[in-house]
Amino acid sequence: MPCPAGRASAAGASACSDCTPAAKQAGQCALCDPGQILVADASGRFRCSPCAAGSFMSAPGICSTCPSGSYNNATGQTSCISCRSSCPSWTQRVTDQCQATSDLNCEEWKQDMSLIAKMWMLVGTPFVA
Repeated sequence: MPCPAGRASAAGASACSDCTPAAKQAGQCALCDPGQILVADASGRFRCSPCAAGSFMSAPGICSTCPSGSYNNATGQTSCISCRSSCPSWTQRVTDQCQATSDLNCEEWKQDMSLIAKMWMLVGTPFVA
């Protein structure tokens, strides 16, 4: 769709939107899909590029790192996912904390049952009130 100066429309769009400040400064105007920003390649031509994994499009033309306590492991995102606060089962333990590109990771906690049996033998039957 034809748009006035300083505005553009994405492919298939029925309305015009303002160009990003970076595109206006470069004398070019293009709109990218959500989760993508306009970047200049080595030849100075602009193209749409997705925000990297671990970041999201926080405002038109701006990719920001996921805030603490959230992540995303895909490119081109417009938001981040909240991390789990703990492992889903008491038989699991945390192996990796939440980071910008990954959720909290858990694994089954492998207990040494022979050690537990030895402790019961030393202590005896637990006291029941």
